[in-house]
Amino acid sequence: MMFDLTNEVRGFRNEGWKNYRQQFLGIVADRGTEADYEAAERQVHPGQAGARDRQR
Repeated sequence: MMFDLTNEVRGFRNEGWKNYRQQFLGIVADRGTEADYEAAERQVHPGQAGARDRQR
């Protein structure tokens, strides 16, 4: 969805962007749902820590 929106906003399709999307989707599909959740969780925690540190 993010890739399609980017193309829509730009008004054209970038071949490199399209290839990156296909590569990304392949990586996500290969690792499975459980690994996907774990990766998302690892990305959330540093963001939360950064936000907490900025509040101090």
